[in-house]
Amino acid sequence: MLKEKFLLMGLLIIIIISFNSCSSWGTGLSRNISHWSNRDAQITCYSGGKIIFQGKSDGKVFSKTNSDRYVFFDQGNKGNLTQVSGDCVIQYD
Repeated sequence: MLKEKFLLMGLLIIIIISFNSCSSWGTGLSRNISHWSNRDAQITCYSGGKIIFQGKSDGKVFSKTNSDRYVFFDQGNKGNLTQVSGDCVIQYD
């Protein structure tokens, strides 16, 4: 009887963990799809409600999870690697 309770508890824990990990997996997948799409993007960064940077990427815009830093090749800067951070809005074409 005690063995069955532990088995049932373990199975319940595995089910709960698998449901929680599915949503983060889906979020990660959608983020990666946008990175793989290689579409140009308009990047606009704000500080205090004012535009402090505006540029256009030459393809992918990369960002680490839980970071406000974005890295991309800027069309307006001769295709050089550009890094910005802050409150940025990224709109893909």
